Amino acid sequence: MAILKNLDPSKFGSIVPAREAAFSAAPANPLPEIYPVNAIAKQLHPEKQYLKVVKVQPMGPMFVVYELAPDPERGTEKLAWFKAGSCICIYLDIDGYKTSRTYTLTSSPGKAANGIYRLIIMRFPDGKCSNWIVDNWKVGTEVVASEPLGKMNYNPIRDGKTVICLAGSINAFLSMAGAVAEGIDDYNLIIIYEAESTKFLLMKEELDALAAACDKIKVVYTLTAEDKEGFEKGGITADLIRRVAPEGSWSVFYSGPPPFSMKAKAVISELGIEPKWARNELNGELHNAEFFPTWPGKHQMKVPDTVNITVKIRDKVQTVSGSSRDTILQILEANGVAAPSKCRSGECSYCHSKLNKGEVYCPEPWEMRKEADFKYGYIHPCCTFALEDIEIEIPYFQY
Repeated sequence: MAILKNLDPSKFGSIVPAREAAFSAAPANPLPEIYPVNAIAKQLHPEKQYLKVVKVQPMGPMFVVYELAPDPERGTEKLAWFKAGSCICIYLDIDGYKTSRTYTLTSSPGKAANGIYRLIIMRFPDGKCSNWIVDNWKVGTEVVASEPLGKMNYNPIRDGKTVICLAGSINAFLSMAGAVAEGIDDYNLIIIYEAESTKFLLMKEELDALAAACDKIKVVYTLTAEDKEGFEKGGITADLIRRVAPEGSWSVFYSGPPPFSMKAKAVISELGIEPKWARNELNGELHNAEFFPTWPGKHQMKVPDTVNITVKIRDKVQTVSGSSRDTILQILEANGVAAPSKCRSGECSYCHSKLNKGEVYCPEPWEMRKEADFKYGYIHPCCTFALEDIEIEIPYFQY
């Protein structure tokens, strides 16, 4: 109050002339079209990245390694930087069926600075998208991808100085090992890699080379269906983790298909690890609601085989139908509805949509909605199943 009382109101009258004089003295240069901070933001978080395949390396009958580079002719000069453990969403047009799938980057961030993303695509028995990629991508194929995304990244403020990685899938941890070996990230990495047998230990030579070159990296292999000297037996267990874990606090990251993730989560619970020390990779595309033990159709209610979805996009309303065992997003895509999606795991919230009517189900590992979402009726169609006919509003989106 004393400062306000000492102010001289008469001096405020000189502000306007002073400003006008400053404006007159300033050069008449046009404002920049893009400010530096906006240019950096666009480089780190592009709406889409236009890439091309520059290398294809088959690895047996099931896996193919792809290297992607920026395609300047279509508008991408440089690849977006990412934190090790991230993934990208690939937008696909399969004979008119438009969809997307998320794949983990196995390359280190340093490789992105040199213009290369690396993906490992696995052929599945009924994998529509992955199989299409394996059958169709070749050197020169044009690819459209999202910015890097995901939350299974090392953070020195949050995480322990040692990270124990439970690997049912090695992709993310291969990227992390590369980042540690290159000095991009500074922490100790212990990877416990589970596989049925040695023939399923993907990228073992590269992992061993990284561990041999960097004393901060240690890899432990454990087999569930093969007994071999030099390998642990029986898969990932709480006892195995206790034997390799250092003294003091440490973080645990885990990645793999849903059955492996459920197993890893149970082991983490058995060890009594607090949730703040645990982090998992995006679970990926959901299939078949009946797979999940908590699906209401098992014991609580009769779920029809086919459900109708009335969807509103801006001022357009249409009704489509599909199997109740498919996610809402899968039904929309199968009917040609352009629906936003990136992670397809309920984590990024890009598909965030309003549920106006009807009952839905989301399995617990994918249920990442905020309290406000429950209060105001918002869902993530990428990981949500309709239990009856529903009405929703989704954001406008173009592939």
